[in-house]
Amino acid sequence: MVTVIIPNYNHEPYLEQRIESVLNQIYRDFEVIILDDCSTDNSREVIEQYRGHDKISQIVYNEHNSGSTFKQWEKGISLAKGEWIWIAESDDWCELTFLEELLTQAVDNDDVSLVFCNSLRFKQNEILYFSHLTYLSKTITGNEYISDRMIKGNTIMNASMAIFKKTKYDIIPNDWMNYKYCGDWLFWIYIMLGSEVIECGKVLNYFRTHDGNVSNNAVISGLEYTEKLILWRNLWALGIINDYQLRKLAFRLYNEASMNSPPNIGAIKTEVLKILGKQDYIKFKIKCFLGRKL
Repeated sequence: MVTVIIPNYNHEPYLEQRIESVLNQIYRDFEVIILDDCSTDNSREVIEQYRGHDKISQIVYNEHNSGSTFKQWEKGISLAKGEWIWIAESDDWCELTFLEELLTQAVDNDDVSLVFCNSLRFKQNEILYFSHLTYLSKTITGNEYISDRMIKGNTIMNASMAIFKKTKYDIIPNDWMNYKYCGDWLFWIYIMLGSEVIECGKVLNYFRTHDGNVSNNAVISGLEYTEKLILWRNLWALGIINDYQLRKLAFRLYNEASMNSPPNIGAIKTEVLKILGKQDYIKFKIKCFLGRKL
């Protein structure tokens, strides 16, 4: 069985499309858990239309807002009965073949902990971005994928594009929940470690961008930068990246932040200097000024 978790907060305009795209999946062995984090719009009215549906095993309304997308993920996973988990974000939607395609890829390989597809990012009717998986199916060791694709940034750009094994989740650390923005990035790295992952190059998921997105607010506030630094220090402590990689990443991040001038630029520089040390920071700036490749 697959457990589909739909965590919702104030996504009333998109919620019906999301739920319908899950309930009408061609693959039928799944349960649905709907979570609502004290929405202030009319989300509850939309959700209640589906109460009693044979695929919906639980509907849970929080009494108090959790303040964290990732706490909602954790709650849903703790209630899940499925072998595979799909976090279907409430403002996204998907092809009706989503589960069938991804599960078919993984069915014969017990070492696979994560399967994900190409995802298209859009705003209203405009396509903004799409992921670039170039194989219809490709199996990669998780450690190799982390090293090649997951150090500079999170290539699993949207939780709705992936399914993962619950048994792997049960053994990973829970510090990813301490983040407000980068928690999913660390989450996917933990899921990948020591196992195999499968890329599916078909576009099966549609990721909606709007003013309420957590990612948009994190970029504007500068939280994106500070949490990236914390995450990289975590990866360094775990031995996933080395000293030089950590310093290189930190320096480049500071240069990017300096150009964008977020309100917390002073705090970002303080954290970067902790990683580089003042002398190394000056050396890196000289190398950059002289045009030497880092």
